[in-house]
Amino acid sequence: MDLEEKVQDTAGGLSDTAAGRSDPVAGRPEAAAAQGRCGDSADGFRALATLSLEKVFFLARNAWRQMEEMLAAAPGLVDLTLRDIVFHVAGDGGGLPGRWVIGGQSLRRVELCLEIAGAGFWGIGSVPKLECAHVVLNDSPEHRDYFKLFAALSGVKELNVGNFNGRTYQAPLLTGSLSPTFLNLTILKLDTNFYTLEAYIATWSLLQEVPLLQILQIRDCFRDGEANVDLVAGCMHTTLRSCFDLFKNLEYLRMVGISCSINDIYFIKHVVHEATNLKEVSVDMFEGSRKTAQVVSRELKDCQRASAGSRITIKRGDSVCDV
Repeated sequence: MDLEEKVQDTAGGLSDTAAGRSDPVAGRPEAAAAQGRCGDSADGFRALATLSLEKVFFLARNAWRQMEEMLAAAPGLVDLTLRDIVFHVAGDGGGLPGRWVIGGQSLRRVELCLEIAGAGFWGIGSVPKLECAHVVLNDSPEHRDYFKLFAALSGVKELNVGNFNGRTYQAPLLTGSLSPTFLNLTILKLDTNFYTLEAYIATWSLLQEVPLLQILQIRDCFRDGEANVDLVAGCMHTTLRSCFDLFKNLEYLRMVGISCSINDIYFIKHVVHEATNLKEVSVDMFEGSRKTAQVVSRELKDCQRASAGSRITIKRGDSVCDV
């Protein structure tokens, strides 16, 4: 069986609920586009530059191994997106798909939103040219070695971590010396918060390992437990004050979906006070916040700025305030 037939056999088809139709491959634009670029021979895979698979259900036996083989057969692959793919496991008991590796000598960008329950025990192998990674953490730290995952991504220039807080509140994800160092990273985007102690400690630990950070985006999409801000405040004040050069290269801070709690405000003030290269702070508030943009702007009005030319913009809905 040649590789094209193997992929067609492996891809099996999309679930009717995911694709909205029963056509196994053509029902999904991403799958159809990937097949269209593959050509009529294995040479097509060697020339493949972009592959995007979303909500694809693989029916073939041990399809995760075939997926690994397919990626290995595409040495020119530069851009890879795998979202919500599911491998069928034979037998009445079901079970979990096996171990497989995502890698590529030419990969520069990856977007991964996978769960062990559907995609098995996937890992990241050799990716020497990887520059940008967007990874959603869907599995408990009890079942996933996140240190190993972050170590594999430690050479990227841009890192976007979805559900960072959702995983870290269950167990410490990155603490102290266990954090890999991101020597090339300049852009970091995190789903996290400052009212869950475990999430804050993991965030602070990660920030310490990004010495060249220029753009930081924090997105808060985890609303439970906002009443616990006082529990985090003491730890937050102590840890931030002990790291004088944590934001020495930071130029842009973006806070998205935050309620502007006392800890959010303290973090913003600390960055503004310490970041000598800061150009702009933009805050896009959670519309359910008890505060208005005007109230927040008054809270930040008198904060001392290390960079005299830095701007602070507060937005809530249609209301925008410059500080």
